[in-house]
Amino acid sequence: MSAIEAAERLKEDVSGILDAGRTVAREYGSALVASRKLVLSDLALARTALIRGLVFLVLAALMGGTAWLAAMCILVVGLHAAGLLWLGALLVPLLLSAGTGYYAWTRAERALAFADLDATRRQFADWFPPTQPISTASPTGEANPGPYDPTDNVDNAPSTPT
Repeated sequence: MSAIEAAERLKEDVSGILDAGRTVAREYGSALVASRKLVLSDLALARTALIRGLVFLVLAALMGGTAWLAAMCILVVGLHAAGLLWLGALLVPLLLSAGTGYYAWTRAERALAFADLDATRRQFADWFPPTQPISTASPTGEANPGPYDPTDNVDNAPSTPT
């Protein structure tokens, strides 16, 4: 083997190493772009869930206020006349408002459960494994990610809001 052939072979080897380095750099770049998209998508989900939860929270407060007002009317009318007919008529809006308030409260809890950036936390827990399980309880009831277990194929993502 001549010196020229050895130099040519060395040039090919160096070129291969440089190509491999460029490929690795591209892969890291695409991983960063994917993680950026994940964070932005998770923030968009959290924003939508927060708005939805606040709307139902306002509805729950409004219906709770209505139930309180109806209860006060029942108390006043009951003390004034002690007539079962008026009391029965005012009991219907009280029960309707209380039922609607309870419904709105449960819907707000479900909607706000999706404002916890769960997908981002799970991805970062996959990249940077915690040494202990995350101590904050998940509002969806699903387990928060703990130390990475490669044999665990369980998806902890919450289901869509209903």
